[in-house]
Amino acid sequence: MISTQLGQRLRELREFHHLTQEFISSMLNVERPSYSNYECGKRTPPLELLIQLADFYHVSMDDLLRNPDFSACTATDEFSTISKEEKLFLRLYRSLPDESKRESLSFMQFKLQARKSPPS
Repeated sequence: MISTQLGQRLRELREFHHLTQEFISSMLNVERPSYSNYECGKRTPPLELLIQLADFYHVSMDDLLRNPDFSACTATDEFSTISKEEKLFLRLYRSLPDESKRESLSFMQFKLQARKSPPS
């Protein structure tokens, strides 16, 4: 029973964010058919993957696994005022390790500074 509800929630979150199974499976480093089985409720993802998914979608494990009132749009309404590209950027950024986050921020600061500097 929990696998079916969990699978429905995973699919709802993925579709709400306009992502493909291929993208999510590559992010999790699992084969796409394995991820498809999670969404179909045929298999339950291991705890490590559930934690990654909750972090990626910025939802609680309780919402992901048990909340009967769960809805992807209410669980992620913090994103309601930003563009689709900003949402994707933020989700990808959150999935990076800390060192890669620092590198990404440094790169963005570099690009912004280069834009402000007049050409020589």
